[in-house]
Amino acid sequence: MYKWFLHFNAGLIVVLATLCGAKITSAQTVRHVVPPAGATRVQTLSQNWSDETAEWFYNLPQGSKLLPYDWFINLEQPSSLALFRDPAHFASLGYIARTADAANPEALAVGFVRDGQHIGMTCAACHTGVVRHQSTAFLIDGGQTLGDFETFLRRMQTALEQTAVAGPKFNRFAARVAGVGATDEEKQALLTQLQNVTSFRSNYNFRNLPRSAQKAFGPGRVDAIGAIFNELTTIFVKEPENFAEATAPVSYPFLWDTPQHDKVQWNGSIPNFDIPALKSITGTEHIGALGRNAGEVIGVFGYVELDSPAGQPGYAATVEKGNLIDAEDTLRTLWSPQWPAALGEINPGEAFAGKVLFKKYCASCHDDRFDRTSPTRKVKANLSDSGTDPLMAFNYATRTAKSGLLEGRLKTLPGLGRFAKVDVVNEMLFHTAVLMTIGPQDPIDTPYVPTEAPFVVPAATSAAKQPKLFYKGRPLNGIWATAPYLHNGSVPNLDELLKPPAERIKQFRLGTQEYDIDKVGYKNAGGYLFDTTLPGNSNAGHDYGPGFTPDQRRQLIAYMKSL
Repeated sequence: MYKWFLHFNAGLIVVLATLCGAKITSAQTVRHVVPPAGATRVQTLSQNWSDETAEWFYNLPQGSKLLPYDWFINLEQPSSLALFRDPAHFASLGYIARTADAANPEALAVGFVRDGQHIGMTCAACHTGVVRHQSTAFLIDGGQTLGDFETFLRRMQTALEQTAVAGPKFNRFAARVAGVGATDEEKQALLTQLQNVTSFRSNYNFRNLPRSAQKAFGPGRVDAIGAIFNELTTIFVKEPENFAEATAPVSYPFLWDTPQHDKVQWNGSIPNFDIPALKSITGTEHIGALGRNAGEVIGVFGYVELDSPAGQPGYAATVEKGNLIDAEDTLRTLWSPQWPAALGEINPGEAFAGKVLFKKYCASCHDDRFDRTSPTRKVKANLSDSGTDPLMAFNYATRTAKSGLLEGRLKTLPGLGRFAKVDVVNEMLFHTAVLMTIGPQDPIDTPYVPTEAPFVVPAATSAAKQPKLFYKGRPLNGIWATAPYLHNGSVPNLDELLKPPAERIKQFRLGTQEYDIDKVGYKNAGGYLFDTTLPGNSNAGHDYGPGFTPDQRRQLIAYMKSL
């Protein structure tokens, strides 16, 4: 009976999504993924993951607590009777829509999952990509989403605000959540809870999203470091005025080979260090990776208790440490995607000529001797000042804030002393991430939601001493599947990247998943206009001296397709 219900529910979702404009055909069988607009089929690539492994990764909760689950699945879209979770709605936001199955009965998009009693996001929401050529959509495991995170959060805020007032929209919501027989007292209690959570989510957006439409992140970008810093220094250390405006959105990094890197993040700021002696306590010797992933959960609606009872080792958090360990171990087996023949054959003569150019101009920062399938592969960070937009690296290195609950606590590393009243935020994050790894194994399930959440004007903070600002060069295996380029996504394709900075396009559009097989990137189309003249959006740097001719660019592109 239960299996029959799941099949019926999946069929109903297909019908509803089709009526709302999503293209779902009988050919759609791969990982329950709905082909995006313009495609009729979905194809995977040879990345050493089975369909079962990939779907496990899509559905793996990590401790993200966005909204109560039953609220989310019953929330309507703004000014509409349609449900917010509708597959066609998520496809319109750039996320990868799916049909229902036993592990995903509500047909949530890739990377959206039931996380305890809440809806949360998984690594896959931001790190699974799609490129479309003609009628085929290619799934890129570990790639970058074109999901519009900012629009998703703003639209959800509007939906909550419209629901959190007495009226027909709330009555429909209450009937679904509390039942048609709910008493007036039960409905009033639900309304009060909904208003509190709506205020909390609204304040999250105020802290972590741009202050004007001109500064919108756009598809495939988010100021992740800014959000992590803000949540740590406001909610967790309990200093509401500590937050800073989101000014440095970056593209989501691609994940293949991440566990094999000695340093991660665009600026190489997080070491992937191992401490075998701690495995019995944490469940893994890869302490750097666990701390890095736990820190990432902070930015996507996780919560950590910094005022844990005295004598308790580490900090309790919503973080699902066991799942993060399993996810990292699974990522160790992921291979970068190779250029599929369906996108066109690579000209061997051009690729050979491009390899000669690559050895001369690129290989000093981007090792092309890298074996994408070797189980013992290692990547050493090549940190350099390539002249690209410095804002993300600057914000990470220089931001300070009141330390709140952390004031006077040891900074974890020997010789670093204790936190002052105002201190460096990246050191607060390192401290918190490390102590989360040795905290209680069982995650706390209910995040902090205040009864009142007033807006607070952020206080001015001092800047740390100006450091050297670097970004990381890495092997370019799979680079064809990772547009737009540079850490901030300011260059739409490889052809533009290989031009002198002054000649690169200054504005281009994002939003389509349609692929340009010649220039290697997404087509210049979509609803978002990327303006490289805005702060944080510069496409300068990454220069190659005299510049390449059109023929040389074509040759280099042919070679990079083969990596």
